[in-house]
Amino acid sequence: MESTRLLVMADTHLGASPDGFCQQPRRPDLLEPLVEHLRRWMSRHPMDAVLHGGDMTDHGSEDEIA
Repeated sequence: MESTRLLVMADTHLGASPDGFCQQPRRPDLLEPLVEHLRRWMSRHPMDAVLHGGDMTDHGSEDEIA
């Protein structure tokens, strides 16, 4: 039986603003390196699906998602 490979991420709060998610400092400068790191990692460890739980952004506005 073949296994299913699943990458699970949660509560990334991409584009978090100071008045939103504030349990840790805002680091938008790390978003691009993080995405690139994930791309490289996933090229070596192919996944069948990526599941994101919790809050991906603070408010769900188009400018946070685009």
